[in-house]
Amino acid sequence: MEEKEILSSITETLIDKPAYTVTVQIKEPKTLPKRSLFDKLLRRPVPVQELERSFVINPCVVGNMYRIAGQAVKLPDTILNGSMSESMIPVINDHLDDVVYIVAAGIQNSKREPDAELIEFINDNFEAEDLYNTLLPILENLGMQSFLNSIALAKGTVKILQPNASPLDGRESIASHTQDWEVR
Repeated sequence: MEEKEILSSITETLIDKPAYTVTVQIKEPKTLPKRSLFDKLLRRPVPVQELERSFVINPCVVGNMYRIAGQAVKLPDTILNGSMSESMIPVINDHLDDVVYIVAAGIQNSKREPDAELIEFINDNFEAEDLYNTLLPILENLGMQSFLNSIALAKGTVKILQPNASPLDGRESIASHTQDWEVR
């Protein structure tokens, strides 16, 4: 990925532009009722049958991060590595409900539980490829990578400095690297 693309995606995230749009073909469209004479007289618009539905996946809100992260812990680590056939197909048998829940929570993107109708729509209309293509942006929108980087950085700092913390007075001392400095 080029530096311009990275900066562009960061800017879009910061100004809350949609991060990703997924369009799904509806497998069994609902049959529309016939228009009544009353509808024709009132010139109500002719209903159009929905053949596809698009979902916009925005950056994740904090309340939803907890919900998605709690379910994502159940998924194996290999889900984000490799191609769809290498990573997603083996996961479907064991973790399909978790993946559907994560996708529904990512699409809804609120602190409330995903709607049962949305979960049912995903079960009825999403294919494995749609799940995979939707799951990746949702997990990326969590912003967990920078959080994990900060944890790794903190762990590295602890290993280098080897601090000893006293639980009694709350101070830290660096046992192996302390020297008495003379003030001149």
